Amino acid sequence: MWKNVVKYILIPVSGIVLSLVGASLFAAFEAHIVNVTAKIENALSFSVNGPNVNNGAIDFGTVFPQEYFNFDNVSIGFSVSFLGQDRVSVVDYKIEQKPKCIDENGHILPVIVVGYEDGKPILTCPAGHERMPLLCPYISKTETTQESSENDTSVPPFHSVIVTPTGNGFTVTNNPLATGQLIKGSDEVDNWIIDLAVPCFEGKCSEDWAGFVTSKNPNANPDLFDLDPALESQQFGCDLWFEVTGINGGRPNGV
Repeated sequence: MWKNVVKYILIPVSGIVLSLVGASLFAAFEAHIVNVTAKIENALSFSVNGPNVNNGAIDFGTVFPQEYFNFDNVSIGFSVSFLGQDRVSVVDYKIEQKPKCIDENGHILPVIVVGYEDGKPILTCPAGHERMPLLCPYISKTETTQESSENDTSVPPFHSVIVTPTGNGFTVTNNPLATGQLIKGSDEVDNWIIDLAVPCFEGKCSEDWAGFVTSKNPNANPDLFDLDPALESQQFGCDLWFEVTGINGGRPNGV
């Protein structure tokens, strides 16, 4: 009798266990797919023009102290894709300056980003390359487009560019920083003149060196911008990075 009781108790329990396992196996093979796609486009378009432009780069060639060049420009506007979208209308951007890198054969490359420190990119040169002498402090960025509301910040030559070593590279601080803004319908193109005010070498500067510096930047201290004589005849370099800092669908306050 007890055998029969046990038999009838165990059978229903076994049936429940098998039912639960079966439901679990069924759920593991069921899938619901949410399709997610996006087409990513650049917001801006560029063109570089001028007598010193070669393959999209500005190459001043061999220059001499206190020469001044202001014939090359970068035009920046909306991309075709951005103009085709109704929900976005404003792009904010900045112009960062960063060193260039060169190897023993004269092969030039831009810096690479290897990390971040306090929100600033940590930069280094590609393998086999080292930093070129820095041309950035002597380059101005002047926005020349006539606009109903000025929303761009130009920077004259002879300004501060601080390169700070870190554990595995360096950071760069530009002060002041050139910035710009494009607005659909009213400010769709910015034209930046890229000037070069050529520095002199310490101990070899002319008597009017200070006047040359302050004529380009009245706030500059001429004593901070003459070069180490050991750099004479070396090739200098600087990369201008036009970086988008914001995209939105409305016009900014006051515009």
